[in-house]
Amino acid sequence: MTGVQTCALPIFAQPPLFRVRKGKKDLYLKDENALDNFLGENAVDNLTIRSSSNLPVSGGVLFRLAQRLQKWPAILEKINRRCDERFIAAVLRTSALTRDDLRERRKIEAASAEIQASIEKRHKDLLPIQVRVEWDGEHGAARLVFIPRRGSGASEGVFDWELAESAEYKELLNIHDDLASIGPAPYVAEAKDEQLTLEDPEALMAFLAKRGHKGVTISRYKGLGEMNPEQLWETTMNPDARTLLQVRVDDDVNADSIFTLLMGDQVEPRRQFIEDNALSVRNLDI
Repeated sequence: MTGVQTCALPIFAQPPLFRVRKGKKDLYLKDENALDNFLGENAVDNLTIRSSSNLPVSGGVLFRLAQRLQKWPAILEKINRRCDERFIAAVLRTSALTRDDLRERRKIEAASAEIQASIEKRHKDLLPIQVRVEWDGEHGAARLVFIPRRGSGASEGVFDWELAESAEYKELLNIHDDLASIGPAPYVAEAKDEQLTLEDPEALMAFLAKRGHKGVTISRYKGLGEMNPEQLWETTMNPDARTLLQVRVDDDVNADSIFTLLMGDQVEPRRQFIEDNALSVRNLDI
């Protein structure tokens, strides 16, 4: 950031994080959310999606759905720390089990067979795989245990009460419900220059992601030194265009301690801090 004035609470000009070029036009975007919005708009431009029930979706409705679907891979990646994301994707694809569903023995028995069949169809490298139903006495609920082929590179996974209760899984269920609202797969994507059949939700997500990046070049700035003077003026210094942020520090001592820990000369405390907090990270900027 670049300071632009002095006051009790310092104010800084915020430079953009991304420059996006489409055709001959450059657009500066301040953060990941702005980039996601741009890519979502690009993905749905002049596009209509029809489900197998022939319900057409386009415009603002499709844009909002595309925004939701953009979050799917990142949430699955977080869950992957607890259970292989391929297993969880199969749960959502076939039965979208909820926490309460885990208490319905017949439903779980039927779902386990569908989940195993789905994994076998999509992930040959995990075969043979077993999806076993066990009973969790503490919660009076079933748990699904995924046992892939030894040497496949995948670890055993468990879908249980705690995972079904997690914020990440609940968010995936919400996105699944949003997608279900437009009707079941397969989907047909219609645009001026294309008509394509998409067999399942994953194919739709991949199509929208690819279309969002079509004709787009994205540059990410790591610091102000990567901008030339004209770009720096246009994005950060020009009073008519810049974004200002006010910085507030409520605890000077704690802020100084954290800064020293993360930026100081002592490596071991920094390493310990990273190890202790790695699994709690929500936004990582590398």
